[in-house]
This record gives sequence, C-alpha cells and structure tokens, in this order.
Amino acid sequence: MRNRAQGFTLIEMLITIAIVAIVAALAAPSLRDLVLNNQRAAQLNAMVASMSLARAEAVKSGRNAIVCISDGAANPDCDGGATEWEQGWLVVVDTDGDGNISRADGDQVVDIREDLADGTTLRAVDGGGNDVSAVTYEANGESDVAGTFSMCDPRGAADARSITIELTGRASVVQGGVCP
Repeated sequence: MRNRAQGFTLIEMLITIAIVAIVAALAAPSLRDLVLNNQRAAQLNAMVASMSLARAEAVKSGRNAIVCISDGAANPDCDGGATEWEQGWLVVVDTDGDGNISRADGDQVVDIREDLADGTTLRAVDGGGNDVSAVTYEANGESDVAGTFSMCDPRGAADARSITIELTGRASVVQGGVCP
C-alpha cells in the first residue's frame, strides 16, 4: 500500500486559477454598472432632497428658498453665471426678502452639496430650453422654474436620468436625459 500525498497538482491549480479568472472577467462589467447605478441614484436623490428641503424651508419660513449652483469657495455662495451643477449646489433661504441671495447679505445657507463624481454631468434647462442656474421656491411651495435636470455618467445618454420640476414645486426622477 502506497501512501499518496494529499493536495493539488500544479495542473489542477492552474486550471482552477484560469476558471476563476474567466468568471471574474465576466463579472467585472456588471460590477462596474452596479457601482455606477448606485452612485447615480445617490446623486439624484441628493438633488431631489435639496429641492424638497428648499420647498419645505420656503413654506416654513414664509420666505423664498433657492437651490443654486455653488461657487465652490470655502464659504460657498451662489454662482449666478454658472450652468454646471456638478460642481455642487446650495440651499439658501432669502432671510431678508430682498431677492439678492448672498451670505454677505445675511441669507441663511441651509444645505451644501459637494461636487458630483468624476465624469458625471448635471445640467438644467427650463421649458424654453434656457439654462437654469437656480430654482426658487416661494412661500406657497411653488417653484419659479418648470424644467429638467439631466444627469449623465461616463456611460452616456443611454443610461442618463432626469429630474423634472413642475411649477407646483414637485420634483421627480425619470429615465432618459440629454447629455452635453
């Protein structure tokens, strides 16, 4: 009776490694899509949450509340000339009611959102196709803009999502969008 050693032969180990490599190569694209889908959903939800917060603050305070593009400064303020929402945005309450939104003017910043993930774009247009750099919610909860925010990630237009805003102030996420 021969005593045979227990274990794997080199051939068995190489075959196992090859099979694991093939399975990993097949799983990698779907894992990337899963990560990008979750990232996109989180970013869209952050924008919808900011709009809901602005609407609630406007109703609660009886003052206009604005969701605007951030200027990216250490103490951020609204950047009225910008059109690229992916650099971040703010929710600001116009506490003095003058319509001029600025921290220096005493307006209250309620929420600050940082840059979106690399390769992600977020652009907004109103019903007439004009770029939107801010959405104002009035004390009755209505918005001054009816339009669409289109978010695109590195996969392009096929995987784009949009947020539609109605004049009633309601924001909702829909499939599709226009990528820059």
